[in-house]
Amino acid sequence: MGRNNGEDVLKMNNDNFEVRILKNGTPVLLAIFPDSETVTLGITYNVGGRNEWKKGKEYDGVSHFLEHQFFKGNPEAGLDPIEVNQAFDALGGLTNAFTMEDTTCYYVKCLNTELDNAITLWNKLLIFGEIDKKEFDKESFVVRQEFKRIEDSPPSLLYRKMKKELHRGTSLEMDVIGNEDSLSSINLQQMETYRDEHYGMENAALMVLGNYDKESVFKKLNDTFGSKPAKSEKPKYELTSFKRANESKMKIVKVDKQTPLVFYGLGIKTLGGLSEDRAALEILMAYLTLGKSSLLREKLVRSGICAFATSFTELYQDVGNLILLAGTSPQSYPVAHDTTMKMLHELRTMNWTQELLDKIIERIEYSYRSNSEEPMSMLMGQATSLWRRGNFQSMEDRLFELNNISLETIHVVRDKLLGNLNGIYGIIGDIGDYEPSFPQDTWKGSFEIVQ
Repeated sequence: MGRNNGEDVLKMNNDNFEVRILKNGTPVLLAIFPDSETVTLGITYNVGGRNEWKKGKEYDGVSHFLEHQFFKGNPEAGLDPIEVNQAFDALGGLTNAFTMEDTTCYYVKCLNTELDNAITLWNKLLIFGEIDKKEFDKESFVVRQEFKRIEDSPPSLLYRKMKKELHRGTSLEMDVIGNEDSLSSINLQQMETYRDEHYGMENAALMVLGNYDKESVFKKLNDTFGSKPAKSEKPKYELTSFKRANESKMKIVKVDKQTPLVFYGLGIKTLGGLSEDRAALEILMAYLTLGKSSLLREKLVRSGICAFATSFTELYQDVGNLILLAGTSPQSYPVAHDTTMKMLHELRTMNWTQELLDKIIERIEYSYRSNSEEPMSMLMGQATSLWRRGNFQSMEDRLFELNNISLETIHVVRDKLLGNLNGIYGIIGDIGDYEPSFPQDTWKGSFEIVQ
């Protein structure tokens, strides 16, 4: 694995992966990449769409909206938007952020020599004060335009509709991007109140990944972020749980949108990131979806049936979901649908061997090592690991879990997931008179289709 995309990869072992705690209780991941000439500084908050659910539908999308607002400066720290851009440019790096259902992460990647300045700047931006009304209005327009772009993408639109229906009635039904009504109605007071409730140090963690002096950087973090007050309790969102279905039941979601291809997908709930069976679940999902030789790509893409096929496996701390998406021509859709059902049947009934188990673990390990050798990839994984798995977790720790899974556990967890098929089936595009069927002899119990 010595090279990646033609460039020398960065080596990191478990000795270079350390978690420390600031004086205000905030955890810090210190990951050393000895050969790196850059460093990535990130701050992650345990907040996202799930927190909005309890506040009400008028808050739908406020976490993502607030992510944009962060880069608009801070009057109390003496930083306007132009000064913020100039300060980041001076670091010679890349800055960005992302928001998920339970995670918001801000990060900057810069030269090693600029890390001290990056920490100082980041600390200033997180002195929360009054949000500038003009900048709020500008970003409101930007976020609404982003929503429209996502609505124009059939796969993205289908994924969001399916996920919402899959988790309806729980905190996971909120759409991270928001909706047209909520994005038009969120006001300054709502945003400032939401920010003050959820973006404190008691709800945060820091990550520093690259080549730097660990002791001096930790001291700098303690003097800056560690000096910020942290409340005794962190905000909470309502949790749910994975329950094995008593019978098979599929809800069909049809989205009315003109498109030359037919896009279809299937989504099911899974175990969560805190489940003791999460490693077995990861192995099953890897066999189905990970890499060019996965079952998904072999059956749908390499066969030429579908133009593309992808998957989304998301494990929150209490529950998760697997969503498969594919695109094909209207003429090929019946074959594609039938092939997808046969593929799931194969996963449901196949007898796992030790040889196959070892092969899939090797595939996962290759993926781990590829990601662990790039600080940005590690940052994105670790940003959610703390909130979903309960801790920052090194590659070695995760591989230890995988290598201690038995064949019996694989079969037990598989039966929990696919013994009865209970989930969402989505379609965008013209399928004519064809009605997708779900063979009842594959799954136990009755099979009810809800339009």
